[in-house]
Amino acid sequence: MALRYDNADQRLSQKGFEIGLLGNDDWERFNLKRDRISFLRNTLINTKFKRSDIQYSIISQMLGINLGDSITLSQLAQRQGVNSELIFKFLPSEIQSKVNLNDLDITLADSLYEGYIKNQNNINERLNTSDNLKVPENFTTLSSIEGQYRGPIPFIFPEYRGD
Repeated sequence: MALRYDNADQRLSQKGFEIGLLGNDDWERFNLKRDRISFLRNTLINTKFKRSDIQYSIISQMLGINLGDSITLSQLAQRQGVNSELIFKFLPSEIQSKVNLNDLDITLADSLYEGYIKNQNNINERLNTSDNLKVPENFTTLSSIEGQYRGPIPFIFPEYRGD
């Protein structure tokens, strides 16, 4: 999810610039795009519609659901049936003129996958912390599977858990 085609420039441009594969014009264009996406991310998080707002009523009617007391554009984007064109319509007009749908699509994809990526990173971190644990020298049996396996169990004794 982190290695999507639409965010390759976000992952690789810095390295490309550092080793001379990305020219100054491309680097500047990338930085402008990165700033727009960051600006959009903050806008989606901070643009909130309350029950008393006309936008809230319009969105609620369009989706046919109760949105609670309030909803941010970031939360709205997570709802079924909501696409980038709809989110774009509810961006403040001064922001609509500064961004494009492609930037919004990337921002929404990042937002959508962010939770999954964080969860996977946490799992990987927990697994990797055990890699350097030494296997006890007196470890000779696997009592949890002894009754399930008939015959001799060939043992290869790794020095560390991650081996």
